[in-house]
Parts: sequence; C-alpha cells; structure tokens
Amino acid sequence: MRLADRVGAQCYPLPTPVVIETAEAKALLQAQRPFQTIRGLVSAARVAFVGVGGVGWNEPLHKDGFVTDEELAALLEHQAVGEICGWAFDAEGRLIRSPLSERLGAVPLSLLPERSSVAVACGRAKVPAIAAALRGRLSAGLITDEATAHALLAA
Repeated sequence: MRLADRVGAQCYPLPTPVVIETAEAKALLQAQRPFQTIRGLVSAARVAFVGVGGVGWNEPLHKDGFVTDEELAALLEHQAVGEICGWAFDAEGRLIRSPLSERLGAVPLSLLPERSSVAVACGRAKVPAIAAALRGRLSAGLITDEATAHALLAA
C-alpha cells in the first residue's frame, strides 16, 4: 500500500484473512462479491507487485499470528523458506502444497500476470526467500535496495 501511495497507483487490499479457519469458510468468503471483485481485478491486471516474506519463527507470518506454531512447523518440515501472499515455497521456488494451503485467503499465484509480476522486498533476512522466488520464477522482476541486491548476487 505504501508503494501504491508513493507512485500514485491503485491498490486493492484483499478482504479476507491470510489463513481462514476451515476450507468451507474459505469457500464461503471467496464466494462473496468483494473477493470476486478482487479476483477479477487480479485476472485482468497488466502488472502486479507482490511482497516476499520469509518463513520462520521470527518472521511476520508467524510472529503476527497468521499461522500457529503447528502450522509453521509443518511448513518448515516441507522446507519452506519464503512466502508470497501466504503461499509458501521452498528454496527452489516450488510452491508447497499442504493442508494450510487449502485454507489460504489469497488468490492463487497462478492468477497473477505471468510475465508482469514484480516482487518488492528488501533486507538481509529476506535474501533466501527472495532468491528462491526468483529461482522458481514466482516473480518476473524485483524491486529492492542496493544492500539486498549485493547480498542476492553474493548468494
């Protein structure tokens, strides 16, 4: 949202939780008009900017309470290193399928514009996640800072 504000772009926050309690509740929420509107906008977008986060005990997905200790442990057992919109992926950038992914509130990454999805991320702690997202072609580009770029190249 801060990037959209800075460049004068439109931004549409997703009207669902990151993780929904049950698959049934997810289906109910995603059937609602606000979610369908966002899904249509994502499908029609020419470019999408997405954040990349790490997956770990001190990372926002867990620290901010979006996933439980047990859910995080399961992601780590599947070798998760990063996430985009809650969709976890491994060091090769392969999406991880788990019971948690069946309850994610975000639109599927497959709906993002294939060649025009740009990751926005920085910080040394995010280097493994950013590198994996780029390796797996989960993003066609990256907006970052100079220090993170140097760390990525060194990795």
